[in-house]
Formats: sequence, structure tokens, C-alpha cells
Amino acid sequence: MSKSLRALTLTELIIATIIVSVVVGGVLAAEYGLRSTGKQVTGDIQVYLMTRALEDYIRQSVKRVHGDLTTSNSGISIDVSNKTVCFRRDVEVSGTYTPNIYIDDNWHCFTLVGTNVYACDTGTSAGTCDNTGTFSGTLVSDEFTISSTIIPRPLATTAPTTGDYYFDMTLVNRKDPSAGAAVSGAALTSGTAANPQTVVKFRQSPAGF
Repeated sequence: MSKSLRALTLTELIIATIIVSVVVGGVLAAEYGLRSTGKQVTGDIQVYLMTRALEDYIRQSVKRVHGDLTTSNSGISIDVSNKTVCFRRDVEVSGTYTPNIYIDDNWHCFTLVGTNVYACDTGTSAGTCDNTGTFSGTLVSDEFTISSTIIPRPLATTAPTTGDYYFDMTLVNRKDPSAGAAVSGAALTSGTAANPQTVVKFRQSPAGF
């Protein structure tokens, strides 16, 4: 009887050890999965928030655009070759704004230098910024150059039906923007787990017309 009890106790111990091993293994596997998922989600959120911050900065500049749609210079300058968008702002002169005078207005620009976006004032005419400007965020390096069917370039236009003037822009960003946009065929993909990608599109009407 005592031998039987000892054998039973040993069997139970072996079974218990196996069960504990399975449970621990499952817990470790689940923890690893959660950690991997957490890193992916964290990366996605970081890229999204950084891109949204840049979008808001550009949007606020669009809202401040000053100009007249009846003139050839509408207040928005898009220079694709230099990867720059500029917005003209009315300035205060001797304590007074001069909405009817454009030659003294100030241009505020955003230029993509490599994968970094810099903002700067270029004076009374549209220009470009360099890395001495204010660092404002990152974008994938080909944001201005890939075909518009994949990543639309910045566009300022008048809606044919309503006559409303608006500015459109698509911001494509990645955790490591130097890798370029993740493209499959003619469409953007979601990037990779190690290098998530986010796309932010916005349209804003200037308030200064």
C-alpha cells in the first residue's frame, strides 16, 4: 500500500510538472505576443501623432493665407522641384494690417530636406527653407515625387462647382522615414511591424480671401 501511494504521488508530481510547464510556456508565449503587439501599436501611435502635429502646423498656415483669387498670385506657392510649399501672410505695418497691399506680406514656407521638414519665413517672396529653419517633423523622402496616383502632391485649386478655393495635401510618414513609402502596385501599404507607416490627408480653405 505504501509503495502504491509512493507511485501515485510520483505520477501526480510528473503530471503536475507537465501541467505547470505548459501553463508557464503559454504565459510566456502570450507575454511575448503582447510585447510585440505593444511595440507595434506604440510605433503606430508615435508616427501618427508626429504626422498629425505636422499636419496641424501646415493647416494653421493655410488658414492664415492672405491673397486675392482674382490675381495671378493667390497666396499659395507650390514648388515641387524644391519640395516646398509656401503661404503668404498679411503683416502688421505701423500697428495696422494692410489687406489691400500684397508687396509687404510675409511668406511662410515648409521644405522637405531629405526626410526632415523645416519651416521658415522667406520675406516678401516665396522661397525655400534649409536645415537652419525650424524642424517641424518628418516625411518619407519621396512624398513630393511619386506619381500623384500614389501620393498626391500638394495642390491648391478652385472647386469647379462651388468656386471655393482650397489646399490639399497628403502626408506620408514612417517610423524610419528614410526607408521611403511602402507601395504595392499603385497603392500605399501599411508598412511593416518594425517600420509602421501612416498616411494623413487633409483639405483646408484659406480664411484670408
